[in-house]
Amino acid sequence: MEQRLPADFRPSHYQIDLFNLILHPAFSYQGRVQIELDILQPSNTVWLNAKELDILDATITFGDSTLKFNAIDHVQALERVALVFPGIITGAKATIIVKFSGIINTALSGFYHTSTQSAQQSHDTTSDQAYVLSTQFEGCEARRAFPCFDEPRLKATFDIRLEIPDSLQALSNMPVKSVTPQDNGTNVVSFETTPIMSSYLVAWAIGDFEYVESFTKSSSGRKALPVRVYTTKGLLSQASYALEHACRVLDYFSDLFKINYPLPKLDLIAIPEFAHGAMENWGLCTFQATALLYDEATSTLDNKERVSYVIAHELAHQWFGNLVTMDWWNDLWLKEGFATWAGWLAADHFHPDWQVWDKFMCEGLQTALQLDSLRASHAIDVEIRNGPDIDEIFDDISYLKGSSLIRMLDGHLGREMFLKGVKSYLACFAYGNTTSADLWNHLSQASGKDVASFIDGWIHQIGFPVILVSHETGQLQLSQERFLLTGDLSPAESEAVWWVPVDPILLGSGQGLSSKSLRVQFDLKTGVEMVKLNAGQAGFFRVAYAPDIFSKLLQNLDTLTAGEKVCLIADTAALVRAGRTSMIELLQLLSSFRSETNYFVWLQVSKALDVLNSSFSDTLADELSRFTKWLVQDITPTIGWEIVPGENHNETKKRALIIKMAGLAGDKDVIREALQKVEEYPTKALHSSLVPAVLSIASVHGGLTAYQRLKSLYLQPPLTSIGHSETYLRALATCPLPETFDDYLEFLLTAKVQVSDLHISANAISAQPSARKAFWHWLRENWAEILLKFDGAWPSLDKFLRQGLGELSGSSSEEEVRDFFSDKDCETIGFGRGMDVVIERIRVNARFREREEGALRNWLGDQGCRLA
Repeated sequence: MEQRLPADFRPSHYQIDLFNLILHPAFSYQGRVQIELDILQPSNTVWLNAKELDILDATITFGDSTLKFNAIDHVQALERVALVFPGIITGAKATIIVKFSGIINTALSGFYHTSTQSAQQSHDTTSDQAYVLSTQFEGCEARRAFPCFDEPRLKATFDIRLEIPDSLQALSNMPVKSVTPQDNGTNVVSFETTPIMSSYLVAWAIGDFEYVESFTKSSSGRKALPVRVYTTKGLLSQASYALEHACRVLDYFSDLFKINYPLPKLDLIAIPEFAHGAMENWGLCTFQATALLYDEATSTLDNKERVSYVIAHELAHQWFGNLVTMDWWNDLWLKEGFATWAGWLAADHFHPDWQVWDKFMCEGLQTALQLDSLRASHAIDVEIRNGPDIDEIFDDISYLKGSSLIRMLDGHLGREMFLKGVKSYLACFAYGNTTSADLWNHLSQASGKDVASFIDGWIHQIGFPVILVSHETGQLQLSQERFLLTGDLSPAESEAVWWVPVDPILLGSGQGLSSKSLRVQFDLKTGVEMVKLNAGQAGFFRVAYAPDIFSKLLQNLDTLTAGEKVCLIADTAALVRAGRTSMIELLQLLSSFRSETNYFVWLQVSKALDVLNSSFSDTLADELSRFTKWLVQDITPTIGWEIVPGENHNETKKRALIIKMAGLAGDKDVIREALQKVEEYPTKALHSSLVPAVLSIASVHGGLTAYQRLKSLYLQPPLTSIGHSETYLRALATCPLPETFDDYLEFLLTAKVQVSDLHISANAISAQPSARKAFWHWLRENWAEILLKFDGAWPSLDKFLRQGLGELSGSSSEEEVRDFFSDKDCETIGFGRGMDVVIERIRVNARFREREEGALRNWLGDQGCRLA
């Protein structure tokens, strides 16, 4: 069925009034929306999006006529209503007024409520101050709060008026215009009119808030703007870093894009429970607390990096998405890919010592390549099949593949030409809507290159290529074909072609190449000692080297950058999983990094080992542990436990990583120290960067005593703790005792664990063969209770299932998963794509295990004496 509304009317302005808010226990409200309409086609029916709302009354005025609706048709599958009037609506303009009532839900989308952290700990369920009421309207959930034209291209201006308890505050996209006390103990809060914008960007938040404030810098043509960070009571001390960073980033993007931030203020607010990392609502950005708040004493460096990046991502959206918006959701990547790239760009600008582009290669790029290695992936420009499908494409393809292609374009065109095109694109389409073609046109005009001719294939074609590299008689031979982890290309898939900026590193030469051919070759100059493709790792593809070329790479690893080493490890590991190269090559490569000093290279080594442990630790646990201990045995004693004042940011992170690798692999000295530190914690301070590693080691090696200690610490967090739950949930999931795992799974369904944290537990569980089997059994036995726990928060359920089931292995597991979910209405709930991904990953895991276990066992056995 057609997803878009009929084009008979177009909104130009909304007046939204919400009143009679009842909090505990009903959590209900009433509303009135007045929409100014342009009449494009005379009709007697006005179609609006509405979901879980009761329409109480509707009238429309046009010319001298006012009509009351005489029929209403609900089309629940399309989340819309038809308001039928007893006459044809004609002329140029009309005004429709709809009265309605709704529920302030717990689904973490639409207009929802959640408990504050202090209320959760004090078990306060009755006071108004115990709750935060907030909105999450992207992708298509504004219709859950008020009837509207809920499509990104149907932009309008908005006036918002909220009647709230006088003990609370209200925030929205724009500054407060007036506060009018009422006789019933409420205030009516009115806000200034918004710029023209899409309905998914409308936002409000109601609660008992505190804030810190600062201002952007003033300059010629730009005045200083107020920036505030809001929190619930008790957390304000952790808002300072976000405030400083937000002001700097807002100035940075205003200068970079040559367009000033167009609103009169910017608020950022930490919501107690939030399904996503954050949301870019224009003028009122909402955040998960761990993505906004940072405590110098207790937060990890990963927390600090996350806060820096997520703030920059959301503020980039103020231009990419808010000012210039995709015409329809198939072009979601236009805003998400750009905001992701710009977020990394800003993080690198303000923190060059963090080496964030190496982090991007290790985490962002590789994550996108993993998903896009499956047939169950999707093209960046993807058809939207239904409403839930919109939520499902907020994934690693739209964000991380999208940003990887932006990065590839930036590198190919050059930063100056690329930004010239971007600035032209933003200026041309300000307050409007665009498609990918509009961006290509502006980049082409700026660079003088036909951008669409080489980038369109990346947008409309699923997947990516592997470049096969060999040489013969002085010639380098390159060919490309689609890379699939299943390794079973069809003839049509084998013919897929992408434009590829190969950019080879030829040690002793200076040649380069870009190709849109299946096969190319070019002469190698005399003296070339080594070939390495994809200089700087700007390209979105994998590389498979012939054995002799790979051997030369191993001999010249010291000539590669950290990012190039990261991608060499990742490519080799992926090629082994796909059956394209031998397990021996991967093990030899990993063995070559014993003396490595770079954090990100070690992180990618640990990721490769994680895959081996996840796949084979039920049969080769001791052998894999010996291999890991051997890899880190030289660096572990030298890196120590103490943080050196003034040491490099990534050196601190490397210490925690090496300690965790050594401890989980069974290093007795590390285990003994970790158990001692957990026993003393938190009475005796432990550097925040070491806490996750120490807790994980204690959980794995400390038995029932350690599990009970960690659980008690989880249940008694400091009032101001941020990120506490994530750290403990991950650690508790790794305890190998069957009795603790049963307790842990039962614990997940209690009110002590937030819905937005459940995917973290699922991810930790999935890494352990015995645990994930028990998890799968538990999930089937408790499916009804799990659905009640998520209570409509279906995007969170999708993440939970992808994380928890994607590491299962074997044909029987594939059949069981397929059979169990065959009658679970996956498409309607919104995890149909997710289940396709899960099932294909299970198949990949099974083939990998069956094909490679013997080679892994033999190599580890042959190396046993050396690794002992």
